[in-house]
Amino acid sequence: MAALIATQPSDSIGDFISFVVNLFGRDVYATRRGTTSAQVATLAAYCPYQLPKLYLDYLGEFGADAGGFDLGRGTESNIETLLAFNEEGMDPQFPDVPEKCFVFALGDEGGRAFDFSACEALSANEPKIVRYYEASIDYHVARTFRNYLFTEAFLQARFPRDVLCTCRLTSKQRCRMQDLTDATMRFGFRPYWFSDECRSCLERDGTSLVITSGNDFTIVAGAAAEGATIADVKSHLLQTFPLREYGL
Repeated sequence: MAALIATQPSDSIGDFISFVVNLFGRDVYATRRGTTSAQVATLAAYCPYQLPKLYLDYLGEFGADAGGFDLGRGTESNIETLLAFNEEGMDPQFPDVPEKCFVFALGDEGGRAFDFSACEALSANEPKIVRYYEASIDYHVARTFRNYLFTEAFLQARFPRDVLCTCRLTSKQRCRMQDLTDATMRFGFRPYWFSDECRSCLERDGTSLVITSGNDFTIVAGAAAEGATIADVKSHLLQTFPLREYGL
């Protein structure tokens, strides 16, 4: 793991591709397959709201096969699956969808969706991103699709399935994200621009942190490269917030 990767707020798919290449190397991007503009337009027509342009551009680059990058772990997000889901009026193998939401990643235990419930008009405001189960929203996972997309890339690069977390703290109550972020910054961590009130991604040399804050829970996960330490910030968080080590 390296220091903070140079990146800035952007709705450009080109900037996201550069971020992915910096995180994973060129293999993920080289093996990805985009979808056709006609398929993108067909999917967009199913949504009664205006989908974020970055998502439509993402489909154009990654929509057929994301090349090992998942738009939501444990879900299916390729264009063929999404078109079939909408064409069949909700595939019975997948749970129902919450009201005023449009699904972009399907899973038999829930998925990810755009939440348009706060939008005042069809083209006003960006939808939030939610994790849902059956017809209910589980919790918000990002303020915007932009934040969600860059966060997912960061998490899958820094916390792959086989990585051993050297820090995993939990709470059954929601801790204020800004307070947690400020506390880690005192120990040299710096947040990426795509951090928000739902998830915060931070790094210092050799160590990565992700903080997730839901309706009634908080999770802090950390991974340190060989020779790096996370014990200092872990100890401080345990003393300062109502957190405990996972499994204890």
